[in-house]
Amino acid sequence: MTSPSNEHHAPYPIKDSHPASRKWSAIGTTLLVTTIIMEIVLVLTYPDASSRVPAATLAPKGPRVNCLLFSPDGKYIIASSPALSARLNSPEYHQSELSVWEVATREKVYSTLTPQWVRSLSLTAKGDLLAVAVGGPKETGNFANDGKPREVRLYSFPAMKEVGKLESTRFVNSATLSPDGKWLATASMSDTFQAAAEVKVWDASTLTLKRSIDDIFHSTSQAQFSPDGERLAIIDYHSAKNIRKEEYVKARIRQFRTDTGEPLGFFQMKEDIPLQEFAYMPGGKKVIANHGALFICDLESGKQDAIADGANFSADRKTAVSQDGKWVAIALNYPQGSPRKPSRIIIWDVDSRKVIDDWPWSNSGKLNGPVAISPDKKTLVVGFDKIYLFDLKPN
Repeated sequence: MTSPSNEHHAPYPIKDSHPASRKWSAIGTTLLVTTIIMEIVLVLTYPDASSRVPAATLAPKGPRVNCLLFSPDGKYIIASSPALSARLNSPEYHQSELSVWEVATREKVYSTLTPQWVRSLSLTAKGDLLAVAVGGPKETGNFANDGKPREVRLYSFPAMKEVGKLESTRFVNSATLSPDGKWLATASMSDTFQAAAEVKVWDASTLTLKRSIDDIFHSTSQAQFSPDGERLAIIDYHSAKNIRKEEYVKARIRQFRTDTGEPLGFFQMKEDIPLQEFAYMPGGKKVIANHGALFICDLESGKQDAIADGANFSADRKTAVSQDGKWVAIALNYPQGSPRKPSRIIIWDVDSRKVIDDWPWSNSGKLNGPVAISPDKKTLVVGFDKIYLFDLKPN
């Protein structure tokens, strides 16, 4: 027996008892259709979005990779992967895995856990000494963390025997070895808001302090030695006023003599945005700077030439320069509000300024991890949830 239908027997128009839910259902359907259309457009716009298949994938313990480094001979990849637990109140959340991988066999040949996140990796030109910055900023609230221990660990490489440890009361976000292994430079930040940052130069063999540079803006992310080790350059900022007399800060690269600390002047960046990172080019007279775009900066003449601009290169440690200084690679994310596009990996020839390799990042999510070019320029590694190795195919 069936129920009679209201279609023929209702004495009055049937009232919709859930108009709001039907309205939201219609909106949801519209959004779903729009999303599908966007995905189709994305595939049509970037038909090669999944064509660059990794040659290999390495799986560290953590859910993401935040530091990557090739050994100078190209035989090893050094990586760090933080946040070993997803629970913010867990001690494992603040830990990192420091790992070493043999490129030829794709095998993990060394692994250790650090009690705080690894912040930077640095090798000497010979690849016999590795510096690892460990620690974090002070955090308060429900998930308080003092960021300690804050330290720089020195390892013989590739044996990975700890040969020294430098403890710090401040958060060290960069530890860099000079190419000859004679010097160690640390860039650190205070727990006090807007207190001056500090760069210190140490004797790498004895870990004795040689000099400090403390007239620095409250945050600095990097210190780099010139190829001959005779100069140290740091990222700094200074106060300025725009045409409307509004206060803002401008980035600059300051240079010092490594052995004496004598100031050697500075290079003033032109754009009014943060300078994320830079790297000396062979010869030490120029640097490649990640400054909202890619620039070659002549430290002597003050000239700043764009390799490529018009894109958002805002994330930290996503630029890689080849060992010979001829290529520069970047993981590019488009600015918020721009048409929906995938992240891309682009490699430029520095001399010609031409793109020599380029492919969309096919994994879901914004590519905000590090990249590194092998010394022979045959492989690019990308840090994301894993370590992805891609064969380079220059045009």
